[in-house]
Amino acid sequence: MRYLFKLIASILMLSCLALLSGLVPAIPASLAAPVAQNPAQAGLVVRFGDGRVEKACVNLGATGEMTGEQALRASGLTTIVAFDPGAGSAVCKIEQVGCNYPAEGCFCQCTLAPGQQCRYWAYYQWNNNDWVFSQGGSSSRILRDGDVDGWSWGPGGIGLGVEPPAVPFEEICVPPATMYLPLVLR
Repeated sequence: MRYLFKLIASILMLSCLALLSGLVPAIPASLAAPVAQNPAQAGLVVRFGDGRVEKACVNLGATGEMTGEQALRASGLTTIVAFDPGAGSAVCKIEQVGCNYPAEGCFCQCTLAPGQQCRYWAYYQWNNNDWVFSQGGSSSRILRDGDVDGWSWGPGGIGLGVEPPAVPFEEICVPPATMYLPLVLR
């Protein structure tokens, strides 16, 4: 048994030396095992009316893209969405905050009467280290790798609302740590 162990160790040592000295060519990249790449991801920041913030990193699937509405649903947060064929989707409720559509209107806290405050889910996109109020709905926005969407419940009006906190993609979708294993030759 000891002889077999020494024989195997010797063969492995000679193989390593031959490979390192160039006598035996390395395996071509086309034959090497494929290296798994990180999936396409988008970040999500949700600010609730009490100031609580939820962040989620959403895998964008095989296509590497999805709508803002799909990403919100994929985050695992409970959502209620109203769909209008002409206008698209409107987010009525996230978790326990918002309006109980269809029992009440999706914008149940928005009367738009003079002097009345409107509270709703404002939708933002992270762009150049700043939040930009979305000019379209979440069902028409296409998220790709590295994008960040924000939702914020609070007072606002047409084209404005309370911004979510500034959280860049790198703080939401943290890449996995890389493990390096040393090669030990004796």
